Amino acid sequence: MKRPSESIVFRSLCGIVLLLAVFAVVINAIGYKVFTDALLAQYADGAFRTADTAAYYVDSDRMDAYWASGGEGEEYEVAWENLSRLCNSSGATFVYVIEPDISDYQHIRFLFSTINENSPYDLYEFGYLRETTNEEYAQKYRSSGRVIRSRSWSSVTRATSRPIPISPPCVRSGIRAARP
Repeated sequence: MKRPSESIVFRSLCGIVLLLAVFAVVINAIGYKVFTDALLAQYADGAFRTADTAAYYVDSDRMDAYWASGGEGEEYEVAWENLSRLCNSSGATFVYVIEPDISDYQHIRFLFSTINENSPYDLYEFGYLRETTNEEYAQKYRSSGRVIRSRSWSSVTRATSRPIPISPPCVRSGIRAARP
């Protein structure tokens, strides 16, 4: 008598089950990839919209006046309040306006810094100077000048133009914009 494992029916069923398992793994991998790409695109769109709205609140022609104010005065405070409200209403962790140090583009200085009221991060003080995150950012700053940055994840936009894409931190680690 034949053992069940030698039967053609048994081998056929095992082959079909194995084929279905491989098919399920491939479909799951494709589904996961499509889902994560759509999620990142949605986060990017939200970050770009937040950055565009922030650019609307900050008058790029008044940057020198904002710097001269030392972070005080009615005009600066109105812009800061608008950015803070935007940060909290959009669900962004923080929204800030920075200016790269044009001598080497290896440092950035914070003009505005707002943090979501539910965030564990601390605000950067007016004029806070820190190193640029990495060479990719330095290149973006070199090509764009003053930037407004919003983070639902990372996006950078010129104060008067369209967004400059920067990879989100969940894709590339090492991007931090506020002290934990």
